[in-house]
Amino acid sequence: MSGLQQTLLIEIGTEEIPAKDVTIIRKYIAEKITEELEKNGFISPNTYCYTTPRRIAFIAQQIPYYSNKQSPVTKIMPSDIAYTAEGKPTEALIKKLQRMDPKPVLEDLSSITIENERLWVVWKKPSTNIDLEMIIEKIIFGSLHKIPSLKEMKWLTDQSLPFVRPIRTLLIMHGEKTIPAQIAEVKSANTVRGHRVLCAKNISIKSADTYEKQMKEEGFVVVRNEERIEKISQQIMEIAKIENVHNPIEDSVNKELIHEVSNMVEYPKSYCGTFPTQFLQLPPECLELTMRLNQKYVILKDNDKKIINKFIMVSNNAPQDPKCIIQGNERVLKARLADAEFFWNQDLKHSLDEYAQKLPYVIYHTKLGTQQDRTNRILDIAKKMAQLGKLSEEEHLHLQESCRLSKVDLLTLMVQEFPELQGIMGSYYAKHENKPQEIVKALYHQYDYSFDESDIGNPAIYLNISEKLESLVGFFSIDEIPTGEKDPFALRRKALGIVRAYIKYKSLPTLSKAISIAQEVHNISTEKSELYEKLSYFIMERAKNYAVHVLHYDKKLTSCVLKNIDDIPYIKIRHEELQSWINDGSMSGIIEVRKRIENITKNSNALTCCNTALMTRKEEMELWEKINRFDSSHDCVSQLNKLACCVEILFERVMINDSNISIRNNRIALLNQAKRIFDCKYPLAEL
Repeated sequence: MSGLQQTLLIEIGTEEIPAKDVTIIRKYIAEKITEELEKNGFISPNTYCYTTPRRIAFIAQQIPYYSNKQSPVTKIMPSDIAYTAEGKPTEALIKKLQRMDPKPVLEDLSSITIENERLWVVWKKPSTNIDLEMIIEKIIFGSLHKIPSLKEMKWLTDQSLPFVRPIRTLLIMHGEKTIPAQIAEVKSANTVRGHRVLCAKNISIKSADTYEKQMKEEGFVVVRNEERIEKISQQIMEIAKIENVHNPIEDSVNKELIHEVSNMVEYPKSYCGTFPTQFLQLPPECLELTMRLNQKYVILKDNDKKIINKFIMVSNNAPQDPKCIIQGNERVLKARLADAEFFWNQDLKHSLDEYAQKLPYVIYHTKLGTQQDRTNRILDIAKKMAQLGKLSEEEHLHLQESCRLSKVDLLTLMVQEFPELQGIMGSYYAKHENKPQEIVKALYHQYDYSFDESDIGNPAIYLNISEKLESLVGFFSIDEIPTGEKDPFALRRKALGIVRAYIKYKSLPTLSKAISIAQEVHNISTEKSELYEKLSYFIMERAKNYAVHVLHYDKKLTSCVLKNIDDIPYIKIRHEELQSWINDGSMSGIIEVRKRIENITKNSNALTCCNTALMTRKEEMELWEKINRFDSSHDCVSQLNKLACCVEILFERVMINDSNISIRNNRIALLNQAKRIFDCKYPLAEL
């Protein structure tokens, strides 16, 4: 029995795990347990990790109970040092063996040929038999300990295993055999808890292979995540069909919501609810925030994609009469929407100018002043940037008014209750006061970072950039720079927003100039200061990450096309150009020559001044002429190929390291000049 390959099952039963942590745990546990099993010689062709709010299940198929773990080969010393000519062990070998732990015996040593065909004495530690019972407890403990990004809690007296939620049950089975173990003062058994409501008794698992089926049929628990997602999606589509509304599954936000909700339920059942039509007068973003983000409801829309007074809730219960569940959710939603309606109506009683008068009394940051100070800086940055742009007189006026009103909605009841709506609510209040559409758009899009909408107008673009630059320069100036996972002021997001804005809107003033303007407004030296260098590097890193992970550009090519922050607007054009040169083979010889030059000159970059009087060979003069005639604006690749040919001829016919130090240095300076030309458009050494 124990020698056969069978399914290994581990289930860790917990108290309710937050939905956002369930996915993190699933990914980490799957990788960690699989890795530790393989380290100990237990290799499975298929491993799975299933998670629900109340359990973490790991399954590995075709796992033996015993593993014959192969020990690595340990190198001792070269054979000619270890043994005399007569084949006797030397004193050096004996001393080396005595120092080792464990100590090998001479009979276990062997010789193999490694490292440039030299004969080495090696020792292979005898293989050891390991069974699952010996290692499984340690593997589980190590996998649960310190999972990244989790807020752990301690509930044990010895506090030996902090985890996101207390562990209550433990099941470890190999086929039909229960493996004894103890984790967090919980002993393993072959019984597990079923659904919190639908299954009052514990379930005895017959074998690891029947686990999933038993949990579904006896415990009312769908352990497979993909199955729960599919079940919820199917139920939502059926309700949408009955109600004759737009299919919510077509919207990406609902797909994300379904994935999140699947982490909150073990036996999903979806129902349709309604709310009073009076709440449809609220801004759609307010309805979506309340229903989707706060309540985790799926919003229903008519076939014109307008929100209607119906929603879908996903319950973790399936009673015969769902009336109580539906009515309970309707009451909760009605109360929340009634609060939002009250805030909306109260806010409309005051003008934006009234709110603006209170900005000097609201602290933005103790080191950066009030919200009025912040608003003034945004306005100054926007005005100075706009002077360099192509804005009409009317756009200038709209931009200034947008900046002046950009932070007033922070004082409204709606934004104080729903901070996610800042900017958005300001635009609705501006629209209510019949402000020009350009101002309404600018307020709405001031926090944008994706710029999906095709045309938001110049006032919106300049306000958006100015707001982000004010924050970045301000917080960098007081040393509030993101470190690790900590980014309390969302500066990475703001930097990414600037990157995306500059990629989309190429007519903006250069980013280096925009940063200098923001520094000037913050009363910081506009020279290439340490702050400028740090912020430029920070934005460049966001640009590179965006190019590699979102645009799916090659990492090396991205580093080549992004030499400085003013290259960001042209990253797509430059990447496509360089990629096409490489694809058609135009660059292969150029890159090879550039690398050869780098190898020769890497310690002599300071030598750049060429003296034609010291050029004793015609190959040097020909290369010098090619360098001086180079024009990057005309057929760049063709000229670089001709330059590469000249360099190759020079390498073939001329000794660079001449015995005359002056001639040698002059030739290295000539190569440095050639290197400068090769890198005039892209730093080819990085390819």
